[in-house]
Amino acid sequence: LGMIAVEWVLRRRIGIGAMLALVTIWSPALELGFYNFCLSLGLALLAFALWVRLEGWHWRPTLFVPIGFAVWLCHVSGWGILGVMVFGYEWSQRKSIRAFIAPWPLLAPVLPMLLFPGASAGPMPYGPSYMPYKRAILIQAMRDQWFDLDQMTPLLLLLPILIAMPFRRFDGRLGWAALAMFALIWLVPRHLGGGDYADYRLIPVALMLGCLAIDWPAPRLALWLTPLLFLVRLGVTTNAWMDSDATLRLELKALDFIPEGARVAGAVGIPTTWPLKPYEHAPAYATIRKDALVNVHFAIPGVHMLQLREPNPLFIDPHHRIIYRPMNDVDLSHFAPAAFADYLWYIGGKQPIALPEGAVVLYRTRHSLLARLANLKPER
Repeated sequence: LGMIAVEWVLRRRIGIGAMLALVTIWSPALELGFYNFCLSLGLALLAFALWVRLEGWHWRPTLFVPIGFAVWLCHVSGWGILGVMVFGYEWSQRKSIRAFIAPWPLLAPVLPMLLFPGASAGPMPYGPSYMPYKRAILIQAMRDQWFDLDQMTPLLLLLPILIAMPFRRFDGRLGWAALAMFALIWLVPRHLGGGDYADYRLIPVALMLGCLAIDWPAPRLALWLTPLLFLVRLGVTTNAWMDSDATLRLELKALDFIPEGARVAGAVGIPTTWPLKPYEHAPAYATIRKDALVNVHFAIPGVHMLQLREPNPLFIDPHHRIIYRPMNDVDLSHFAPAAFADYLWYIGGKQPIALPEGAVVLYRTRHSLLARLANLKPER
């Protein structure tokens, strides 16, 4: 709705730009569960459409003080994207210092951000290797299930953007924001304000704004064919989620064997293959259903605001991840978090060949198992 609103308010029609931009909805940000960011992005698009619609109205700045605060409340990145879109629009209209001043009604959240800074970015917000990391997120810009399709998708979105530019079919009212977003991908660190992949989630946003900037009337046939890429990707994602749902339902039956308040060492086997892994934090269901302490929560000091009462550097994300090549075995005999837990809950693509000494398997499926560890004395 936000994309369609922006397209309509700028041109009073729905063109190929909005149809192409639909592809970016099901981006890695959405599939990785950054739903508050996605909500803020949708509201930012609607807010930007309203900004354009109310141009010339003297009370527009007053109205956008609470609107900007609402977008920020959902996610700070969406608030920042709204500011970039407003600046880009105003710059395309005037190309003066007024464009830098125009977003001032959106600055209300700056005060609470200064008073309550929250989590910091940590000592290495860009990661240990700047260029290899940036290249990796660009390659994975639209990562989902199918490598060839996911590699082809950004190119199919970028090609019409590049074609539209020399033909003067690239609308600067959104085009400047798109160019700014492409630049921010390189400038924004990975960790920002307690969140991860702050830069990664901007790549689909840059592609989306670039597509929405295409102002090129197309024949009706071309307009109807444009959404095919979105529909194909949606079908692939839907099929994968249905399979994952059926698998997870079986794995969650392990919760019947976990008592209230237990300490659970989650171990998630992650093969080095392309498809996104939907089970990386599945053991967290033990916290929701059994009030258990689990080692899969985001509680890295200086990055996340969640804190453990009994801090243990081996009992937080990402120490539950067991990354392996498909041809290798999974060996949990020396899985470090198990030393601090009562139960071991393994979920992965293949069964482990070994468990910690004294572990007793209580429940097993094709791709998972729950074991009582020797640390827990059996009930008499």
